[in-house]
Amino acid sequence: MKENLLKSLLSIVMILTSSFLFAHDFEVDSIYYNIISETERTVEVTFRGDSHSSYTNEYENSVRIPLKVKFNDVSYTVTSVGDSAFYSCGTLDSVTIPNSITSIGRYAFYNCGSLNLVTIGNSVTTIGDYAFFSCSSLTSITIPNSVTSIGGYAFRNCSGLTSITIPNSVTSIGYSSLGDCDNLKSIVVESGNTTYDSRDNCNAIIETATNTLIQGCNNSVIPNSVTSIGKSAFAFCESLTSVTIPESIRTIGDIAFSNCTGLTSIEIPNSVTTIGNQTFYHCSGLTSATIGNSVTSIGNSAFAFCKSLTSIAIPNSVTTIEYNAFKNCSSLTSVTLKSKVSEIGNGTFSGCSSLTSIEIPNSVTCIGNAAFAGCSSLTIVEIPDSVTTIGDYAFRYCSGLTSITIGSKVSEIGYGAFENCNAITEVYCKATTPPTCTTDNKGSYRLFPDDVVHYYATLYVPKGSKNAYESTEPWSEFYIKEKEFSGVESTLADDAEESVEYYTLQGVKVSNPGKGVFVKVQGGKATKVVL
Repeated sequence: MKENLLKSLLSIVMILTSSFLFAHDFEVDSIYYNIISETERTVEVTFRGDSHSSYTNEYENSVRIPLKVKFNDVSYTVTSVGDSAFYSCGTLDSVTIPNSITSIGRYAFYNCGSLNLVTIGNSVTTIGDYAFFSCSSLTSITIPNSVTSIGGYAFRNCSGLTSITIPNSVTSIGYSSLGDCDNLKSIVVESGNTTYDSRDNCNAIIETATNTLIQGCNNSVIPNSVTSIGKSAFAFCESLTSVTIPESIRTIGDIAFSNCTGLTSIEIPNSVTTIGNQTFYHCSGLTSATIGNSVTSIGNSAFAFCKSLTSIAIPNSVTTIEYNAFKNCSSLTSVTLKSKVSEIGNGTFSGCSSLTSIEIPNSVTCIGNAAFAGCSSLTIVEIPDSVTTIGDYAFRYCSGLTSITIGSKVSEIGYGAFENCNAITEVYCKATTPPTCTTDNKGSYRLFPDDVVHYYATLYVPKGSKNAYESTEPWSEFYIKEKEFSGVESTLADDAEESVEYYTLQGVKVSNPGKGVFVKVQGGKATKVVL
C-alpha cells in the first residue's frame, strides 16, 4: 500500500516538474507543440521549455512542419507557427510551412541568421511583427496570395534579401516591414492590389489611397504622383547614393532617410512644407542639402550626426527648428538663418565643432539649452535684442569664443551658459537691468569660467548701469566698464587709443606675437587672448 502511494506521489512530482520545465504540451519528431484547441484538435509549433530563451538551437538544419501530428493516439492539425517558435535558432537553414498553417506568429523566425530557404504554404493569411527580423541569409521569399497582413518589422534587417513581391491579396503592411534591407533592389506589388501599388516601376510600395510611399529601396524612383514620403520609408538604405524628390511631395516623414550613409546630396523641393523628426539622421556621407522655400518646420534631430555636411541655408519660410536638429554636424562651417525663426531649440547646433560664425536673426526670442554647446570654432557671438532667454549650457565648451554680446532684452540666463569658454576676454551686456542667472542647488552660477571672470575678461555694460551690475551676482565678480551702446559695436572701441603689450603665459614680453595664447596688457588691465 505504502509502495503504491509512494509511486503515485512520485508520478505527481514528475508531472509537476515536467510542467514547470516545459511549457510546450508535447514533442513529436523533435518539433514542439502547444495545443490550441482540444475541441477542434489544433496545435501550433512552439519552442522548447518555458520561454523562447530556455534553450538555444532546439531547431537545427532543415525543418519540415507536418500537416498533422499524433500524440497520445489523438491526431491534431498544425494551424500556426507560434510566437517566437524558432527565435534565434542560429543553425536553422531551411523550413517548410504546410498548407494547414494560417498564421506565422510574432518573432517566429527572429534572428535565424542561417535561414536561407522558406517555403510558405498557401493558407497563411498573417505574417506577424518581427516574424523574419534579421534573417540575414534569406535572399528571396515567395509570399503566397493567401496573405492579407504583413506585420511591422516583419523582414527588417534581412540584409541578404534582394527582391520581394507583394501579392494582390495583401491589405495591411506594418511599419518598416522591409527596413534596413540594404541589398534589396526590387520591390514589386502585384497588379490588382487595391491597397498598395508600385506604379511606374518605381521599386517601392505606395499606399494607393493616400499616395504615400511607405517603403523604398536602393533602386527606388519616387513617382511624381506621390505626395508624401512615409515614416522610415528609406531608413538604413545604406547603398542609396542619390534620390530625386519630385515637386509633388508635400511632407517628408519621420526617419524617412535616416542612416542612409551613402547619400551625398539632397534637394528638397519648394513643394515640401514639413521635414519630420530624424528625417536625415546620421546620413554621414551627406555633404550638401538644399531646403526649399516652403518648408515651415524642421523636426528634431532632422540632420543630426550628418558629419560631412558643410553648410546649410535655412529659408525665410522656416518658423520652427526643433531640438537637436543639426546636432553633431561636425563639418558644418556656416549656417544662414532667416528672419522668421522664433526659437533656437535645445541642442540645435550642439557639437558643430567647425562652425565659425552664426548670425542669429532678430526674430529669435529664445536660445535653448545647449543650443550651441561644443561649437569650439565660434569666436564671436552677438545675441540680438529680440532674445529674452538664454538656456542652460547654451554656449558651453565654446572654447574658441573670445567675445560675446548679450542683447538688451535678455532677462534670464541659464546655469552654466558660458561654462568652459576659457578664451573669452570681452562680454558686452546691453541690458540696463542685470539679467537673472540660474544657480545649481548649491548656489553656484558657473555662468563663465572663474579665470575669465576674475582675471581675463572685461564686462561692458550700458552707461549708468555699472552700480546695478556691481551689486548683482554673478556680474559683480567681473571687472566692469560702462559703454555707450550703438547699433554696431566695436570690440576695441574703448581701448583703441591705449598702448598694448603682449606677454607669454610665463611672463616674457613679446614684441611681435604670432599665433597662440598670450596675456594682453592694455589700460592697466591684463587679459588672456588667442591670436
